[in-house]
Amino acid sequence: MLDINSTDELHDVRTVGTWQFMACGVQAQQWSYEPPKIDFKNEPPWRQHALHDLEPIYWTAVWIIFSFVVPGVVLRPKYDLQQNYHSLFPLGSVRRELRQMTLVSAIRYGLPEEYFIFVQDLHDWCGHLRDQYAHVYINAYRGMKLADLGKESMNVIQESIRTLGNMRSLAVESPILSQDVKNVRMVMENTEDEKKQTRRR
Repeated sequence: MLDINSTDELHDVRTVGTWQFMACGVQAQQWSYEPPKIDFKNEPPWRQHALHDLEPIYWTAVWIIFSFVVPGVVLRPKYDLQQNYHSLFPLGSVRRELRQMTLVSAIRYGLPEEYFIFVQDLHDWCGHLRDQYAHVYINAYRGMKLADLGKESMNVIQESIRTLGNMRSLAVESPILSQDVKNVRMVMENTEDEKKQTRRR
């Protein structure tokens, strides 16, 4: 059994799962968002900890708003949607990070205007995650014990619940966003088929 107070025993590191939802640090298997005054070069090897298990909630929420659409909204061109989606979920070995400005830009230039109501909540959620990583690393330095790394978990859980609740309320209050959603890829494919049929006529 893993001793969470040990500095010698590490999580069994296996990058398993859907990569779009993984914490950035888990995907890269590197320390992320450490404060400038901390130098991890001489610290214990990277380890997965509690905040890494909570960050995927954020990525799942972001993925959902890029992957599903409600009837009646005007979609951006397919290229714009894909380009901005991949700025958050890059293909290949490109390392991704929690970046508030990248998130805001991706939503504003890749999604229909109706989705802009989610920008502030997602922006703040992203910033909160980054702040909690830095706060945890300062408090856990130098031992980097797993017990210390997990002390801010409840704060992250509460912020995640609060943000998701706000986003749900915004969607419910919007006459357009409260409709049933459809997979955005299927909608785009149907739109392309309709355009082709129109040209043939």
